[in-house]
Amino acid sequence: MARGDRVRPSDMRDHLESLFADAHVTDGLFGPTSMVWRVGREASILLGGGRAALLQLAHPYIAHAIDDHSAVLADIQGRFQRTMSSMFALTFGDRAEAMRLARHIYEIHQRIGGEIPVESGAHRAGARYSALDRSAMYWVAATIWDTSILLYEQLFGPLSLPEKEQYYAETKTFCRLFGLSDDMMPKDWSGFRRYFDDMVRSSTLHVGETARRLGHQVLAPTRRAAMPMYSVINALTAGLMPEGLRDAYDIPYSRRHRLLFDASMVVARRGVPALPDGVRYCPPYLTARRRISGQAGDNLVATSWKRLVLELLRQRP
Repeated sequence: MARGDRVRPSDMRDHLESLFADAHVTDGLFGPTSMVWRVGREASILLGGGRAALLQLAHPYIAHAIDDHSAVLADIQGRFQRTMSSMFALTFGDRAEAMRLARHIYEIHQRIGGEIPVESGAHRAGARYSALDRSAMYWVAATIWDTSILLYEQLFGPLSLPEKEQYYAETKTFCRLFGLSDDMMPKDWSGFRRYFDDMVRSSTLHVGETARRLGHQVLAPTRRAAMPMYSVINALTAGLMPEGLRDAYDIPYSRRHRLLFDASMVVARRGVPALPDGVRYCPPYLTARRRISGQAGDNLVATSWKRLVLELLRQRP
């Protein structure tokens, strides 16, 4: 891979200096009027985590990077939980927190690299990968943005084109935290949609043996008590996945799965809007809301729910 394909330290420095100057000290990069807050605050968006994870693993650079690092492989669910926790912190954190975490993530990514041992779609055997590869980094972000909008509209109704344009413009700002430049990202929402659909159909994505094994591990219940929750999550993941990639992962989607998907969506559409804030919204959003209003500490109901869910998702010892 050419050096120009990777995010360099100078890219990070320049982008972070610019973002630091523009960000509000308390509100952070986005703030209460942003679309990324409106969409990202919904804890139910995490139901799309399985879809985003499988889409990411379909990129051979990402699948082999994870497979080559045993500490991550031992807790694949934990890896994606940490990814989402970082996304929340960057979205809802104050300016100092966002800048500090962005630098920390870059330092971790600097240490991750290797080569693909077998031919995988458009990627030849021996091709070098890096966690700082621009195209792979953007694909990770794109899976989260696409999944978030898809699930938000499933649960809360369609967003207008201006709302989607605002959301996408804000996600481009988010990507600059990782050293990505505007000139490598689609210009607008329609361009993003074309990029995403083209990627799904392209040979850049390839579900090989490594991706399939890791994907099945993502969807496997971590403990017996979590099995009912995973039945719903897996049905939602199968129903939300692009059909070709769902088949490539050998994810079953029978009539029974479709009925469970449809029933789960009906229950969620009716039930989620009626939930109290401490259950409906993610804890980092509620913390940010308290911070902006001058209150200290976290929302206790939200943090209790978070601990319960994470305990169910935690790997067996």
